[in-house]
Amino acid sequence: MEEEINISDFMNVLDNDDKNLLADLEMMNMPEEYNDQEIEDYISNIKNSSLEEQIKEINEQLKKAAMVGDNKLQLDLTKQLIEVRRILSN
Repeated sequence: MEEEINISDFMNVLDNDDKNLLADLEMMNMPEEYNDQEIEDYISNIKNSSLEEQIKEINEQLKKAAMVGDNKLQLDLTKQLIEVRRILSN
């Protein structure tokens, strides 16, 4: 007898990042039959989308920091931007 998995119970044990990832996966229109590579591709697409959003946000913050002349914030944001782009490229 196969036990049905209750997604809401499972979400209670996840941290916020994993909850968001699971929620995104649940919203996707996935076929009944799929292989491991397809699942990995879906997860990769979701993670990359999140990283691309982070890059946009950091760029916006960089513009604001440049407008007010906050050099320290610009340096910190540039370091963050480099790290996010490094993660995205891997």
